[in-house]
Amino acid sequence: MQRTAALREMVTQLQEQEQQLQYEASHDALTGLYNRAYLIQHLSRVLHQSRRDGTPYAILFVDLDQFKGVNDRLGHLAGDELLAQVAGRLRSCTRSEDVVARFGGDEFVICVNDPESPDVGQRLAEKIMDTMRYPFQIAGRNVTTTISIGVASGAVGETSSEVIRRAGAAVYHSKR
Repeated sequence: MQRTAALREMVTQLQEQEQQLQYEASHDALTGLYNRAYLIQHLSRVLHQSRRDGTPYAILFVDLDQFKGVNDRLGHLAGDELLAQVAGRLRSCTRSEDVVARFGGDEFVICVNDPESPDVGQRLAEKIMDTMRYPFQIAGRNVTTTISIGVASGAVGETSSEVIRRAGAAVYHSKR
């Protein structure tokens, strides 16, 4: 009986470790958002579904403007805190079925699959811009930042990389 309980405990621990490893493999450690690898896999599934049945989607590429200045002025811990708070605000703007990922550095990508209307990408971008206007509390200071957002919607035959590249190009076009 005691041996059975010990085995059950070991199995439970192994299952918990496996779940933790799966989480770490698909999420960004700093923000808790999905990571780039998960985003690419998810977007591949979205593109496949869109090719198969025409399900619409939108990709938003979000870039923090002058993020380096925050790191330079307040330090990297403050920069990390800003990234974590930005991630929280992005999550608060999206639906539970949308995928919000940290793409790298100060870049984030949001994948909206099967939006309820064709202009959902633009409306979500406006909502995010509005949310980011309010200061962040970082290291006891009010920190404001601006963001740039590029939106790309479905185009038949594209790969994940091409869609993200198109949304990224839209960001840099919006910065100009």
